[in-house]
Amino acid sequence: MALARIDEFIARLQPLTRQDDIKALCYLELDYLRRELEIKPIIGESGYPVSCTGDARRLKTQVSQYRKAIESLELTPKNSITEIKLGQKIQYHKALKYFNLADYEKVDVNQRDRNRVTKDKSNRPSFNAVEVIKKALELLDSGSYISKVAGLYLLTGRRHEEILVTGKIDKTGLTCDLTKSNSLDQWLQDGIFFGLFSGQVKTKKNEAIPYKIPLLAPIETIKNAIEWLRVNKPQDPNKRPSGSKELGLKVRKEYSDILPIPSGKELYLSPHNLRSAYCAICWQLYRCEGVNCTEDLFVKAIMGHTEDSLESAQSYLDYELKQDDQIALLDYWESLQMRD
Repeated sequence: MALARIDEFIARLQPLTRQDDIKALCYLELDYLRRELEIKPIIGESGYPVSCTGDARRLKTQVSQYRKAIESLELTPKNSITEIKLGQKIQYHKALKYFNLADYEKVDVNQRDRNRVTKDKSNRPSFNAVEVIKKALELLDSGSYISKVAGLYLLTGRRHEEILVTGKIDKTGLTCDLTKSNSLDQWLQDGIFFGLFSGQVKTKKNEAIPYKIPLLAPIETIKNAIEWLRVNKPQDPNKRPSGSKELGLKVRKEYSDILPIPSGKELYLSPHNLRSAYCAICWQLYRCEGVNCTEDLFVKAIMGHTEDSLESAQSYLDYELKQDDQIALLDYWESLQMRD
């Protein structure tokens, strides 16, 4: 593994403000990482790189560490770029424009990720999605805040901090133009429960743009539960939200009998597994038939991942509903639509 020279790189980067100087420094450091990792372009018939030798995922790991360090730098008018994206003003360091994988390296990363998913796909367990959804709704009716969080994990697919502190889910209609991904609108089938989500944490590109997400319960039910948490269990926004350990225990207690532990994963059921179950359910309920979209791309979109590779999305491909479980879920969902 290449030895990242992050501290040295940042020390050289900090005094620079001219875009050409920043670009040159970034490209020099990327070339160093490629040499250390033996990443070389493979030239296609057109005379341009189409892939690479070596494993570009290793380079991606290094690049992510550098980008995280760059993102921690104080922004000034001279060292940053300000853009308007979908009506939102975004400011980021100039180095982030250049310190990234080349397109042919992204191709290699995505291909390796897809191959891994194809290899592991046959081992994904199924589950009774109707029972799991009903359990989550039952937890929302509890007077325990940690039970409500465990229910919202499954019904919204959002993280602990997003549920308790940063997240906001609003109503969205056909005229909404704030969605992060045009592709997501094409991939999502019209359904009964949607929301416009903002306040995502762990964004990779400093993007805080709201985007449309599928829900597994009425939006008013979701909003009421979140509002209850904000009033009855307020959190310090400058600290990690409380209750992580309690949440893990609650998830095991409430879901272990109805949601299997994914193959080759943790020893115990975890909150992450609830987000995986959310993805598996939404893939069955909300994907638009006849549209060219793979499951990993769909998950990437509904989870708000902004990185170029599919690695994060594939960490949620833990479950695959079997035909009987699919039919039961679709029958249950149809009954909700008729009721709505």
